[in-house]
Amino acid sequence: MRYSSKSQLLDHLNSHTGLKPYICHICKNSYVAAKGLKRHLKRHMQATGQLSVEDMYQCDICSKMFIEHHAMVKHRDWVHGDKCHVCKVCGAKIKGNLRKHMLSHTGEKPFCCHICDLKLV
Repeated sequence: MRYSSKSQLLDHLNSHTGLKPYICHICKNSYVAAKGLKRHLKRHMQATGQLSVEDMYQCDICSKMFIEHHAMVKHRDWVHGDKCHVCKVCGAKIKGNLRKHMLSHTGEKPFCCHICDLKLV
């Protein structure tokens, strides 16, 4: 399997090995990927009242709530923004990473899983 980022490959390899390096400091649950731990910690914070609405960031367009400011900004730009790149190959309007989109045309997959042979862009 090939990935366009090294962190995606490392998380994928953890799924093969069973390694769960992301450990909750509160309850010791462990996770294959950082995003799993982040989601889990949010539940702890909400359950204990450490995370109030005032501590969160709200999208001023759709009112969706976020724990991290950068996540809210990314959401706002991606979902509501008009910033986009036009692909010179297919003409698609890309709001995200144009370089990553170009991999769909070139077929390049710079990070490879040595355990399985599934190939994705």
